[in-house]
Amino acid sequence: MKQATKNPKRPLNTKRVTKNRCSHSYSGKALRIAGTVTGISLSIILVVVAGFPDLLSAILLTTSLALLFDLAFFGIFSQRFSILTMCFCFYHIFFYIVPGIVHISENRFPFYGLSYPIEEVRSASVLILVFTAAVYSGAMLCARRVKVASPDQRAGGSERYSNLRILLLVSIGLMVLAGMAGRYVGWDFFLARRGGENSSILDRALVENQIVINMARFASFVSCMSMWLMARKEKTVPFTVLAIAMTFIAVFFNAPQSIPRFYLFGYILVIIYVSVDMSRPLRKFSLFMVMSMSMVILFPLANMISRGDINHLEYFDPVDYYRTSGDFDGMQSTLNVVHYVDQQGTRKGGQLAGTAFTFIPRSIWPDKPQPTGSLAAQNIGYHFLNISAPLPSEIYIDFWYPGAVILGFLIGFALLRVDMAARIYQRSDDVMLTLFLGLIIGFETIVLRGSLMAALAPIALILGLTYLALFLSSRGRRRSRNQRRQPGRSSRPIAVGRR
Repeated sequence: MKQATKNPKRPLNTKRVTKNRCSHSYSGKALRIAGTVTGISLSIILVVVAGFPDLLSAILLTTSLALLFDLAFFGIFSQRFSILTMCFCFYHIFFYIVPGIVHISENRFPFYGLSYPIEEVRSASVLILVFTAAVYSGAMLCARRVKVASPDQRAGGSERYSNLRILLLVSIGLMVLAGMAGRYVGWDFFLARRGGENSSILDRALVENQIVINMARFASFVSCMSMWLMARKEKTVPFTVLAIAMTFIAVFFNAPQSIPRFYLFGYILVIIYVSVDMSRPLRKFSLFMVMSMSMVILFPLANMISRGDINHLEYFDPVDYYRTSGDFDGMQSTLNVVHYVDQQGTRKGGQLAGTAFTFIPRSIWPDKPQPTGSLAAQNIGYHFLNISAPLPSEIYIDFWYPGAVILGFLIGFALLRVDMAARIYQRSDDVMLTLFLGLIIGFETIVLRGSLMAALAPIALILGLTYLALFLSSRGRRRSRNQRRQPGRSSRPIAVGRR
């Protein structure tokens, strides 16, 4: 009590709070270690049970899985991060390496039942480990060295907020733009399935009017989400009614049976991010487990609905789907790229240039590169060329192993840096900044899956529309020193940013 009297500014329970923080820290580390050990153990069991044919490749891939599991649980059990890191690791574990181990063990891959020599399998395994280790190193360096400032501290005491009047006009304008694009394409397109009856309408439209189609989809989604964020902020009946009305319009333009599944699950992740505080470890872990189950249940069911094959539901086998579906062709695509580089050499940045200028039509740029997945697939003899190209293979075809080291490190550093920002700005007064970060999280998997040249065009469009709304509606306000010392309701991001 005497110490408290001498220093009245110091809270009486400071020591107890410090102990609680330490206990939470130790608990998080223990859970991270337990999760990583469990993941590694299951990976080793998978390699043994599947009868993996090459010991060296097995060690390389298992080491990659160990690093990814550790990074995933590091992001999950730390309150400094949102779900960007978790989603990055989830894709590489469950969509890329684990099905790749199954395919290599059976020596039979999804497309055309091809098999590959063990030398190329080893090269692909080395590439994956080099890239994974580089990403892991960059992420750990970022976690140790970077302290993300609160929104106030970033601008020297100023904070960003959305001018709701301007944002309301921008949201309505985006919905009008979606309607104009939909009318240009034709309303029937947005009700057609991606397969089965009326699929020809969808295929023809995708070839001729892909930008206009995505304009209708993305503009309506951004408009709808921005309206819901404004409704949550203002808590008034008119905003809520507008948000509900725009939801019906957005669902029409983004009907589950007509959009790619990666769009659908991207939307779901965006909604989760902007609606729920995903900094809490239990929520992130629960989402991780739900995503793991959805991968072999909801993901294929969405495919059956979009293709009109729901009558065959009784014959659905999740294990067989995971073994044979082209949705998990990442390892085969990487092997195709390894095969291409062995025969043709690296592209020396040509694919990256094609990605950067993907908006330039081939009529203007006749020698514009093909997407990496298509290029490697055509080289090995595919007839179907809409093929993925995971990020390590995109880097490898241009810059070989040195590129995987350098770019992988930078990607890992940026990954955690953006994830920290997503944690801080999740409840920002600038609602469009929140939505912008949510879209990065939601559509991350599409970029990771590739091919970049095909994937980045729609992602750039939806991020561009969101950034336009952010630019037009975002404003800054200066806060006094006393306000910064005594944060109120508007300074919630400061509390979020504390470690």
